[in-house]
Amino acid sequence: MPENAYIEESVEERCNNRSSISKLIEMYISDLRKHNYSGRTVCGYRQSLENFLVFLDTEGVLEISDVTSEILEKYRGWRLSAGMRPGTVALNVGVIRTFFGYLDGEGVIFDNPAYGLKAPRDEKRMGHVPSEEDMGKLLARPDVSTAMGIRDRAILEVAYSTGIRLGELTGLRLSSVDLKNKTLRVFGKGRRERIAPLTRAAAKWLEKYLSGPRGELLKYNLDEDALWIGTHRRMMSHAALGVRIGGYSKAAGVRRISPHAIRRACATHMLRNGAHPVQIQMLLGHSEMRTLSRYISVNLGDVRKTHAKSGPGR
Repeated sequence: MPENAYIEESVEERCNNRSSISKLIEMYISDLRKHNYSGRTVCGYRQSLENFLVFLDTEGVLEISDVTSEILEKYRGWRLSAGMRPGTVALNVGVIRTFFGYLDGEGVIFDNPAYGLKAPRDEKRMGHVPSEEDMGKLLARPDVSTAMGIRDRAILEVAYSTGIRLGELTGLRLSSVDLKNKTLRVFGKGRRERIAPLTRAAAKWLEKYLSGPRGELLKYNLDEDALWIGTHRRMMSHAALGVRIGGYSKAAGVRRISPHAIRRACATHMLRNGAHPVQIQMLLGHSEMRTLSRYISVNLGDVRKTHAKSGPGR
């Protein structure tokens, strides 16, 4: 018998033993797709559940009914002991909870072992927030004497104006744009639709881009409905857009600005200039107000600094 024959048989046997749980995972993944979760989200959920499956295999758990709350607590500890950040483990735990919640709702399990499963606390720190001055330098970098430069200026203005996510930004279509009312129709997480208003500057540069430069970039590929056209006459990819923005921040001589940093800048600068948190929640497409807590805490820090300099009794 070849040296690796036993290994191959063991792997095949393990896959067969796990097949019932694997089928439940596939059923859950299909449900996510049916509810229009993005490909990236589905991929992340699948990866988390595949890791969970590996853990169950090492514990000798072959049936979903054998998963207990103690097993889930041990899984959480296993992920933490492997050096995974608490925030990442929290995401994994969230996937496990929603998976078992789904199975409970479908009547697959009698008792939900993940009901009391808690995610590890993660003291999240606010990522880099570009200043208004740095954002001004970034916006001024594209060479607007070229079609590509006008496109990039429009991208930056729209991103800063609306604070939309990278996936939402690259996924914009011609039908998303309403220049008359200066708005964008955005599809966020779970395909939830919202209307994002454009600033005058964003609407101006978007109109300039649509009036000619987009056609130049398209050339003869007139069937393409994507708003942002890349070098291959098709929709710009996430990576290409991120690279362009990073390149402009380097050329502007400021700390590297990512697409998500622009989103943070949009929210933070609006708060500093008096916008209500509920308005920002609606603009950014957050389903819960607590997601804004880090933005608000940053601005409370600004208030404390100002108060220390100008408050009574200083």
